[in-house]
Amino acid sequence: MIDITVNSNERSWAINLISSINRFADKNDLIVNNAGGESTISTGKQRMFPDLILYADSEQTIFLQGWELKMPDTLITDDTFIKDAQRKAMNLGLNSTVIWNFTSAVLYVFESGNWIVKKSWNDNSHIQSRKDVIEYQKDWELTLEKIILQVNEFLITGEIISQKIDKVVTDSLMANIIENCKGNLGKKIKTESRNNRVVEAYVLHWWESAKIEYSNDEQDPYIAYSKMLILNWLNKFLFAHLIKAYQTSARIVDNVSEDEEIDSVIEIFEEITDKCDFYNIFCKIEYSELIDSYTWGEILEYNSLLKSMKIDEIDQTLIQDILENSVASSKRIIRGQFTTPKVLAEILCNITMLDTEKDFMDCCCGTGTIAKAGLNIKTDRNSVEHALSTTWASDKDSFPLQLATIALSTIDTINLPLLVFNRNALDLKENDEINITDPSSGKILRFELPKMGTICSNLPFISFERMDSEDKKIANGIIEKVKKETGITLSRRGDIYTYIPFTLHDLLLENGRLGLITSNSWLGTASGKLFYNALKEYYKINQLHISGNKKWFDNADVITVVMILEKKKNDSIDINNSTSFYIWKKSIEELTKNKDLKDNLIQSSILDISPREEVADRSTYTKNEVDEILNLNVSINSLFHNNKWLTEIQNKIIPITDIFSVFRGSRRGWDALFYPQENHGIESVYIKKVLKNARGVNSLETIAYDDVFCCSLTKEELEIKKHNGALSWINKFENEVNGVGRPLPEVLRMNGVHWYEIKTNEMADFFTMMNPDKRFFFGKFKDRSFINQRLIGLRAKQNEMDKELLHAILNSILSIYYIEAIGFGRGLGVLDINKDSISSMHILNPDILNDTQKEQIKTKFKSILNRNIYDYEIELDMDDRADFDKYVLECYGLSGLYSFIKSSFLSMHKLRRNV
Repeated sequence: MIDITVNSNERSWAINLISSINRFADKNDLIVNNAGGESTISTGKQRMFPDLILYADSEQTIFLQGWELKMPDTLITDDTFIKDAQRKAMNLGLNSTVIWNFTSAVLYVFESGNWIVKKSWNDNSHIQSRKDVIEYQKDWELTLEKIILQVNEFLITGEIISQKIDKVVTDSLMANIIENCKGNLGKKIKTESRNNRVVEAYVLHWWESAKIEYSNDEQDPYIAYSKMLILNWLNKFLFAHLIKAYQTSARIVDNVSEDEEIDSVIEIFEEITDKCDFYNIFCKIEYSELIDSYTWGEILEYNSLLKSMKIDEIDQTLIQDILENSVASSKRIIRGQFTTPKVLAEILCNITMLDTEKDFMDCCCGTGTIAKAGLNIKTDRNSVEHALSTTWASDKDSFPLQLATIALSTIDTINLPLLVFNRNALDLKENDEINITDPSSGKILRFELPKMGTICSNLPFISFERMDSEDKKIANGIIEKVKKETGITLSRRGDIYTYIPFTLHDLLLENGRLGLITSNSWLGTASGKLFYNALKEYYKINQLHISGNKKWFDNADVITVVMILEKKKNDSIDINNSTSFYIWKKSIEELTKNKDLKDNLIQSSILDISPREEVADRSTYTKNEVDEILNLNVSINSLFHNNKWLTEIQNKIIPITDIFSVFRGSRRGWDALFYPQENHGIESVYIKKVLKNARGVNSLETIAYDDVFCCSLTKEELEIKKHNGALSWINKFENEVNGVGRPLPEVLRMNGVHWYEIKTNEMADFFTMMNPDKRFFFGKFKDRSFINQRLIGLRAKQNEMDKELLHAILNSILSIYYIEAIGFGRGLGVLDINKDSISSMHILNPDILNDTQKEQIKTKFKSILNRNIYDYEIELDMDDRADFDKYVLECYGLSGLYSFIKSSFLSMHKLRRNV
């Protein structure tokens, strides 16, 4: 028995209690193997961790339960006492806790969203003071044994859960520390920015490129940046403890006390970096010294817990688990980032990298998922040393490089240099000097960036407007280079991914392969076709892959595409090269769970053959076929849906603009002014009819039924005419402001019109919708009418044309196919089309038809005209629709194409909505 004096503090009592538990556990065969917590016990401030922790193993890698300890002068019913114990249990991801004051003990368990009393012990009511604790030690030790046996029983039954060390130090603690501290730190950084506008400029500049990645998480740039800073510090401490068994220089992290100043800790990590590198992990990032005292205390306490766990003594496999889980947890904490799903990274690298001997790189590595997947492929087929020495990872932003470095680290490679470095993908060049510290010797190793056999990357989704000035300058240089070499002018307002492949071209070996993930937006735009055509000048476009079953990135509305490109030889002729378009039928979740499905997709892609029917669809075209089809103004997106039949209709169709003027409806803004509701009191001469949108249109022929205020007179002219209704209506809005406080007359000012005037000089015979979803149709007005900006109008160029026939042709299956085929699916499911894309359509040429065919087409169309409009998946199954469509195609000698057109349309339509 340990001798304790009356003056011993609570720390001594806690240590005594821990010793008693350990003696009892040693004598019995229990799940409770031992207790710890001595190095994290303190009574000086609110703590993150319990005073005492029960473990299932001597290495203290399996956490069972936390206890909160007080002396008898604190009541067992004290609310602060209880809440502290429960809070600390949650910090460790545990569902139970015990509170103990030597007089009584209570076991709480978290069930169904609440903490409940599971068991209590009140055997020692005679222990009322610290002196009694000493005198009646045998009594409370007996109670202690009862508690341990009961806790052990609940562990056996599963009513109390345990947590492995990797989950505790990464998932539970990291997340809780960041959630607890981000507000304080964000407030401090914001305050500092008021005193130093350089801080403000830095954070806001960082936010400009980062905010889209935090859209599902944080809206405040200072809170978002504080999360990144805290996570960076936590990862530094964790990694230092993980490597200290293999890197002696890292052991100085154990010297960090709970009162250590930030500057001295920065110096400690600099010392570790000087001796064993891992610069990307240990380097100071901007304003990391601004950590507030509360947050710094939590971080240092995290370090104390890591010290107490003897991490350097645990099994290598478990250390590897902690490394991998720390990266996964970090990605979840910053959950807005477009982190590449692991299985997608594995598939991308597998179908791109054919030669594992040659150098491999991820040029926008982010947190390292793709780089790790590429390294694994190399390691499986080469020595670890060769794999590491030929795997490169870079990123423009320094923060994710910390996670990338951890992701690429294993216990087997701690003493080998990792080729991870900070560089802008737009500005990468062969022979760039890369400096890496050799972790085994501390010497600087100087590398020259070689040409790569394979580059795989998830390119940033950054629009031109969000690119910084340096990137815009580089992008403009790339545009000029491509124009000079190919005659093709890339869009000057493209996303950043439309420029990076042309930089990477020079960094690839001949026949080197490039596997990229980009947004799908270029698949349905005119600028996207320029991008595609420019790519063909530099690469063989071997494959494009898209998902036909849910998005690949759950945390973003963006839809993505995988490109597999091969650098062409200078003298190569690729006229007969083919491109395969794959639609994955299995979701990311299914491919993650089912290795057989994943392997079939990978092997089929490597061989460029069709996968199993349930895995993916594949459509293949020669270069000439692609050119021929795209010349008919369908989108690149349509090529995924087996549309070779389009080459058979070329002499049967004409551009829609041969017959119609295509325009977007009036675009003015401030609907309350321009589209008055009932009882507005405006004179009828200033009210015309307009169709605002197609939501209320239920048949193919309709009238414009909304009021639009159309007044070209001045207020003075209205006064002279005594048209007080219109005058009052204008005055009603004259002093209003918009959402940011600007007066409406200023906001709505336009050249050549009054601020309250809307131009309605373009009247439509037909209309269709901007961004349709399920309903596809061209509506016809009984009388030419006005439309607003949500609709696209068509006006016959010759008024005497047979509009009934044109209406029928516009609604035939080929025209409906074209609507889907000229656009691409947005993340929310709707089709992205506009006036320009409708203008690019082709329709069946009405001049080919004889009079009998024209009349019969109109007759068959009447059945459709006189009923409701249905969602198109239902519409195509209607008997009158099939009869009409088949007859129209028969008139053009295309009756054999009906099933192909229908199949292609439904494939596009369903894929857009499924994703």
